[in-house]
Amino acid sequence: MVKFSEIENKQLDPREFEYRMNVKIRKIISKCLKNDVNKDADDKTINRLKEIMDKEESDKQMVSYDELTDVHKCLQKLDPSYDLFFHQLLEETNVIIPTSNKKPELQARLIKLKCEAAAKEYKKMSNGICLTSANSKENKNLSKEVKEIKSLITALINGLLVVLCSFYFIYKVVEYSLPKQDIPFQIIVALAASTVIAIAELYFFIRVM
Repeated sequence: MVKFSEIENKQLDPREFEYRMNVKIRKIISKCLKNDVNKDADDKTINRLKEIMDKEESDKQMVSYDELTDVHKCLQKLDPSYDLFFHQLLEETNVIIPTSNKKPELQARLIKLKCEAAAKEYKKMSNGICLTSANSKENKNLSKEVKEIKSLITALINGLLVVLCSFYFIYKVVEYSLPKQDIPFQIIVALAASTVIAIAELYFFIRVM
């Protein structure tokens, strides 16, 4: 039986240990279980603490890790002056480390397998984060490309409308400026003017793109 802080092998699982509480903790528990001290206390909490202590008496004053955790929670509820953290409570106990029938090679193998499983789980989580980041980046690129295509189509439509309107405008201007309607001449002048405007639109369009 050793103190919790004196355990040399830090790879051992504390949930597999058995614990024996010292006199200090027992006095606190006894105080909390007195009816005149905790008249307004939660019956469920008191009953749980009594259950653990009764079991402890029948188990040679030994409690499990989970039972010690419950003791800590009960004392927090029942005793306002109880200010220990759980790791401090562990320091107030003596520990019995269960002897294992497993060979050292097998224990080392099990520890290695646990580490590998943890590494695989971490890698899986990391890959999920990377995949989400990659998908987000692809979506942003796709959105950017769609906006560029929409902008290109809008510019082409605007340019086409400008050329058509220019053609119609020049056609009508020439028509009203002539003493007599001359459709071939009007079309030629309108085509020439609209061609110049189309070239100018194309020039600015190429510069912007």
